[in-house]
Amino acid sequence: MQVVAPNTLPNYADEVLKLTTGCAIEAMGMIVPSPAKGQLFEMQASAIRVVGWVDDPDTYPIQPKPHSLEFLTSRAVYGRIESDNLLSWPSHGV
Repeated sequence: MQVVAPNTLPNYADEVLKLTTGCAIEAMGMIVPSPAKGQLFEMQASAIRVVGWVDDPDTYPIQPKPHSLEFLTSRAVYGRIESDNLLSWPSHGV
């Protein structure tokens, strides 16, 4: 799911702008219909907390592109989205 981070977040300049592929975050916000093609919903973030940084994004083993669940689980890379809203349908039309 795409997380949209407004530049008004307190850590926008010193953390959010420095996020790279592979960084781990916790995001809080509202799930809203997405205006973008290819996804039905996105999160408008009200807070983002960085919980893990990648030391060298140029050598990180996962490329910044969509990957299948099989690809990710074969490399033990997992993500979790927690929301106060329970979505009963996929956010990417899968």
